[in-house]
Amino acid sequence: MRYNSGMRWYKAFFEVVDSTNLQARRMVESGRGGAGLVVWAAHQTAGKGRRRADWWDLSGKSLLATLVFKGMPPLRATRLLCLAASAAAARAVGVRPLVKWPNDLVWGDRKLAGVLAETMPSGEVLAGIGINMDYREEELPDPRRIASLSMMGPLKVGPAGFLDLLLEETERRLQASNAELAAEYETCLALRGEAVRLDPPVCVEGRDDLSGSSLEGVVRGVDERGLLLLETPAGLLRVVGGGLSPKGLGKGQVRA
Repeated sequence: MRYNSGMRWYKAFFEVVDSTNLQARRMVESGRGGAGLVVWAAHQTAGKGRRRADWWDLSGKSLLATLVFKGMPPLRATRLLCLAASAAAARAVGVRPLVKWPNDLVWGDRKLAGVLAETMPSGEVLAGIGINMDYREEELPDPRRIASLSMMGPLKVGPAGFLDLLLEETERRLQASNAELAAEYETCLALRGEAVRLDPPVCVEGRDDLSGSSLEGVVRGVDERGLLLLETPAGLLRVVGGGLSPKGLGKGQVRA
């Protein structure tokens, strides 16, 4: 399926919000927004990532935004926004970060950004992104694991300018087919060919028995739907969700 381009974006900026996803939800529920709404903020007090992990930021040093779509599967929205952010980053610093499945941008082993998409009962999809833009290493809570665009190269834009780039790159991908997005995702995929570990809860297509297990295997790519292709002793698995890390690296560890 292809989705219409020509999206009319309209922005709502806040100095401080609890989270841009929550604010976008409130605006949609109250009739003040719908598809095309972009909520962005200088600072979040209760931002969340996958598995409800807290999102940390310093005011004005990150892009914190939520884009509202209608009728788009969350997995597609996540993949689309990851790719758009990666392309926007390349325009902003001259280096394109990779995408760590399913929803992070990384520079080496260090996280730059996270994307979180959720569907409202009314059908709107809230696709939120937090991306570290202009931090010094000493400002980061864990510089071994977290990076900033400004560390990759000279940063040409601030958060407002990066948001414009992000919307342009999102618009370019709205007409893409699943196969076209999968092909681009393949070119940007981190950890390809590497041994990895998936921590529970995991979701594997056709294998409910694996939901409570840790899995180890080698990343072979993604399919057209955005599922991770993981080669294991039990065969090739199609992974819908799980906490992915290089094999042998626990929390707090990084590769040399």
